[in-house]
Amino acid sequence: MSESNGVTPSSTWVDPDDAPDMSEANLDDAVWCIGERVVTPEEGLAAMRKALNRGRPVGTTKSTAKQAVTVRYSPEVLAAFKATGAGWQARMNDALRDWLRTHTPV
Repeated sequence: MSESNGVTPSSTWVDPDDAPDMSEANLDDAVWCIGERVVTPEEGLAAMRKALNRGRPVGTTKSTAKQAVTVRYSPEVLAAFKATGAGWQARMNDALRDWLRTHTPV
C-alpha cells in the first residue's frame, strides 16, 4: 500500500534557474512586502540594502581575532573540558596558551 506524495507522472519539475529574467515592467508592477506587510518600493529597497550589508565591514577584523580551525582531540581530553560546562572552548584555549609559556612546540 503506497500513499500519494502529490506528484503525478505527468507533472514535471521546473528549475527555478530557468525562470525568465525580470524586466523593468515587472518591477514596476511588483508589490513589495516585508514578511506579510506591504511596503513602499523605497522601504523594500532600503530593507534589501540593509540585509546585504549585514556582518562585519571588510577590513575591520582585529589582527588578534581568533581563527576557526578544525582539529582532533582524544575523547578523554574533550570530555574533561566539556565537563567544565559552558565556555569550555575558551578554557581549552587558555590552557594551551599557558602551556606555550613554559614549552616550545616542536
